[in-house]
Amino acid sequence: MDGVLRTAIRVTAVACLIALAHPLCGQGVDRELAGRWVGHAEVEGRWRFVRFDITLAQGGSSVEGWIPAEGLGAVAGSLNPGEGPGLTIQLPGPDGEWRFEATTQGDRLNGAAITPSGAGLFELSRSMELTAEQFDPLVGTFGLPGETTLLLTRWRTVDYIFIFDGEERLRLHPLAPDRFYSERGDLVYVVRAADGQEVGLAWQNRFGLEFFYPPVEVYRQEEVVFEGAGESLAGTLFLPPGEGPHPGIVLVHGSGADTRHAYRPVAHRFAQAGFAALFYDKRGTGDSTGNWFKAGLHELAGDVVGAVEHLGRHQAVDERSVGLWGISQGGWISTIAGAESGAIAFLVPFSGATVSPAEQELFRVANNVRDLTGSEGLVDITVKMEQLTYDFLYRAQTSRALADKPWLPGIDMQYDPRPDLARLESPVLALFGELDSLVPVGVSAQRYEQLAVGEEGASGRSRVAIIPQADHGLLLSATGSRFEVRSERRYAPGVWELTTGWVRAIADGTEPPLPGAGVIRAAELPAEGLYPGRPSWFGRAPVQIALLLLFAVTFVSCFVAFPLFALIDRWRGGLAARTSRLRFAAWVVSAWNLILLIGFFVLLMRLWSIAGAEVAEVGNLPRLLTAGGAVAIVGSLLLSWMTAKVWQEPLAGQFFRWYYSAVALAALLLVPFLAYWRLLPFSPV
Repeated sequence: MDGVLRTAIRVTAVACLIALAHPLCGQGVDRELAGRWVGHAEVEGRWRFVRFDITLAQGGSSVEGWIPAEGLGAVAGSLNPGEGPGLTIQLPGPDGEWRFEATTQGDRLNGAAITPSGAGLFELSRSMELTAEQFDPLVGTFGLPGETTLLLTRWRTVDYIFIFDGEERLRLHPLAPDRFYSERGDLVYVVRAADGQEVGLAWQNRFGLEFFYPPVEVYRQEEVVFEGAGESLAGTLFLPPGEGPHPGIVLVHGSGADTRHAYRPVAHRFAQAGFAALFYDKRGTGDSTGNWFKAGLHELAGDVVGAVEHLGRHQAVDERSVGLWGISQGGWISTIAGAESGAIAFLVPFSGATVSPAEQELFRVANNVRDLTGSEGLVDITVKMEQLTYDFLYRAQTSRALADKPWLPGIDMQYDPRPDLARLESPVLALFGELDSLVPVGVSAQRYEQLAVGEEGASGRSRVAIIPQADHGLLLSATGSRFEVRSERRYAPGVWELTTGWVRAIADGTEPPLPGAGVIRAAELPAEGLYPGRPSWFGRAPVQIALLLLFAVTFVSCFVAFPLFALIDRWRGGLAARTSRLRFAAWVVSAWNLILLIGFFVLLMRLWSIAGAEVAEVGNLPRLLTAGGAVAIVGSLLLSWMTAKVWQEPLAGQFFRWYYSAVALAALLLVPFLAYWRLLPFSPV
C-alpha cells in the first residue's frame, strides 16, 4: 500500500510540474516579446508603418497596434503564441481583421501580413527606451549650406522624439542609443568619428537613398536663469548671428507640464528669422522651481513678464521690440501679460481662445465625445458632468479650507479674457486652424478681429487669419479630430511665412502684410455652439451633491431596514407587519435605483475618458440606463401610492409613515435627476 501511495504522489507531482511548466514556458515567450516593436508592412505594393506595444498581463500578454495609414491607433488586439518562435497577432480594423503570422529572431519580428485587401510581408524591430541623459547630448541642428536644416529634439518626455525637416515633423523610435526609425520609414542615426565624437546626422529613406548632414550653427545658444513671479525659471536663448540689437520673442507654454523642449522648433524658426528667442521650463518642470498645477493664469503671466524683462536686459536684444508667441493656453497668458506690462511690443497667439477656460474645455470635450460616439445625448451628459466639475472647482478655489489642497488646480476656469483684450495696446497676430476641435475658432477670431478695427496705432496693425485644413497646432489635418491617427505632420502652407513676415514688419516699424488670399474669415465659418461655463441651478455642485447624498443614504438604508423593522415590529406588538408589502416594494425600488446610479457612474467614468481624448466604449449602457429610468418612474409612482395608503389608514406608527415617505420622496426626486442627465425614455441618449 505504501508503494502505491508513493507512486501516486510521484505521478501527481510530475503532472503538477508539467501543468505549471506549460504556462511558464508561454510566459517566457511573452516576456521576450514585451516592449515596443516598430517597422512596416508591404501589402499589394503599398507601404505602411506598423507598431505593436506588447505588455505582460495576468495570465498572458496584451497588444496594442498602430497602423496610421489605415486610421488605426492604440487598437487592442490579441496575441497567440504558436509552436517554437512563432506567434499570431490579430488587430480589428474598420474593413476587417489584420493578421500577422510572425516569427521572432532576437530583436526582429517578421512574417506574413494578411489583410482585408490582400497579403504581404512585414518586418519589425524592437524599440528601446532612452533617458533624457542619453538623448539630450544628441539634440542639435544639422544641415548643409543652402539646404533645409534638420532639428533633432524631443517633446516633454523622451517618449516623443521628433525631427523637423522644413515644414514637416516626424516621430522617431529609438532602435539604439543613437539610431532611430521614423514613422515614414526613415533610418536616422548619429555618425561618429573613430574617437567617438559626433560628426553629423545620417538620414536614410526607405528607398535606400542616404544623406549626411553635419552640425550647423545658424544661431548662438545660451542657457539662462531668471526670476518669474516668485519662482526661479531656467531656459534657453537662441541668438541670431551678429551683434544686434535683435528684436526678441518669448515663447509662452500651452497647458500641462511643458518643458522647454517642446518649443525648441519654434525658437529655431524665430531665430532663423532674426529674432532672439527665449524658451524656458514652465514653473515646476525641468530645471524651474514652483508648481505649474497650482499656478493660476495671472501667476503664469507674471513668469512671462519676468522672461520679457530678462530678455530685454540682454545686450544683444532691443528691449523695445520684445514680443510674445503663445499657443493654446498661452493665448490667455499672453493676453494677461500684454495687458499688465508695457514692455511687450506684440503678441502672436496660435489657437488662443478668447472665451473662458471652462467654455473652451466644454467645446473640446463635446467635440471629443461627438467624434467618438456621434451621440448628442452623450455630448449633453458629458457637458453637464464637466460643468458640475468646474462649478465644484470654482467653489473649492474660493474656500479657505480647500484652496491649498494639493489636488485642487490653480487655473481659474471662469476667467473672462475680454476685459484684458480691451486693455491691449500692442498689435496682435492671431492665427487659428479651420479644423481646430479644441477652440471655438469662429467666436475667438471675431473677438480678435475687433482689435484689428482702426486705421492708426496698434489696432491698425493687428491681423487675424484662419488657416484652411489646419488643426489646433496649425498642422495639416483631414478632420481636426483628436482621434485622427497620423504618422507624419506638416504645418499648413503659409503659417510661418505669415508669422515671421508680420513680426519682422512690427519689429522694423513697417506696415505688416495682410493675410494671403487663402485664409478664411470668421464670418465664413459655420455657427458654433458654446456651452456656459457654469451650469443652471439644478446642475450646480450643492444641489447635485445633496441629491446624491440623499439617494445614497435613503436607498442604502433599506438594505439594513428589514432586521430593524422586525425588531421594532415585535416591540410594538406586530403593528408594522401589516406594511410588509410596502417594505418589500421599498426594498425593490431602492435596490433598482442603486443599480441605476451605479450604472450612471460607470457611464460618467467612460465619458470622462473620452473627454480626455482617450478611446473608450460606452456600448449599450446608455440604452440600458434609459430603460432602467422608465422602470424607476413606475417604481417611484407605485411606492408613492403605497405610502399614501399608509397615511390614509392606521397601518403603522409615525416612524414607519415618515420613513416610507422619505424613501418615496427620494424615489420621486430621482426622476427629475435622471431627466436632467437624459436617462429617461423621453430624453434618449
